[in-house]
Amino acid sequence: MILGPTGAGKTYLASALGRAACQAECKVRHERTSRLLKSLELAHADGSFPKLLRSLARVQLLIFDDWLRDPLSRSQARDLLEILDDRYGRSEGDPR
Repeated sequence: MILGPTGAGKTYLASALGRAACQAECKVRHERTSRLLKSLELAHADGSFPKLLRSLARVQLLIFDDWLRDPLSRSQARDLLEILDDRYGRSEGDPR
C-alpha cells in the first residue's frame, strides 16, 4: 500500500512500479478503483462477472488507484473482497 496526502505522488509511484514490473515481463493491470467498481457492477448485470474475476486473477500485479476514496456499498465491498481472496497466497507459478 502506498499512503499519503493528495498530490504526494502515490499514483506516480504506483505507475513507476507497474512500469518496472512490465519491463520485467510481468502482467500488470492498473485500475482506478471507482472505475473498476463500475465495471464490476456492469459485469454482474450482463453475466460476465466470473470472466472479469478470472481476468483479474491472472494478472501478476494489480494496482488499485484511489483505493477506498469513497465509501463502499456492501456489494462493492464483497466484490473487492472476492478479488483479493482470489489473489491471496498466489505466486507467479501458482496454477489456480
